[in-house]
Amino acid sequence: MCGGIRFENVNTHPLLAILPPVVHVRADQGGNASWLGPIVDQIVAEYSSNRLGREATINRLTDVIFIGAIRSFFEEGLSTAKTGWLAAVRDERIGRAIALLHADPTRSWTVESLYDQVAMSRFALAGRFTALVGEPPLRYLTRLRLDVAAHRLRHTKDKLSVIAVAAGYSSAAAFCRAFQRHVGSAPGEFRRNHDNSSVPLDDS
Repeated sequence: MCGGIRFENVNTHPLLAILPPVVHVRADQGGNASWLGPIVDQIVAEYSSNRLGREATINRLTDVIFIGAIRSFFEEGLSTAKTGWLAAVRDERIGRAIALLHADPTRSWTVESLYDQVAMSRFALAGRFTALVGEPPLRYLTRLRLDVAAHRLRHTKDKLSVIAVAAGYSSAAAFCRAFQRHVGSAPGEFRRNHDNSSVPLDDS
């Protein structure tokens, strides 16, 4: 049995960025994966039936498998990880820095304002954050902001100037440059490629 999940913001989503190329969940892992077999059996049963809502049910069960696999990955690595995002969130100060960025990504963060919050020197914070997370704090913040912006581009009719401010950018031009650099397409192009409505969009 094969399947797939398509993600909206694969280039900007913080979780997807830190996942390894393969997450292997073994069905014989005892209690840790006892959920897997029944869900797979239910998917097979739904696929073999002609019941109403079959496709929607299979889609939701596929989501559950993905969530379960990621949860297993985090649970297994959280206590042993030495580097990477799991180790970062377990670190008292870097974990707090990550939580602060996630809680308020549109704030005008600087490395200085961040280290004031976590009681670390600028050099120590930047070095340890980069070593654990794999990228500097402000680049991680950019990913968070652009993920928020990409979601709004897909799901709202908001003008680019409004989205730019909401994502923490001082101007639409600065936002467009950052979006192009990290996502690979201009915001207007991204919106047109991902819009499912027939209503013309205002990209001004």
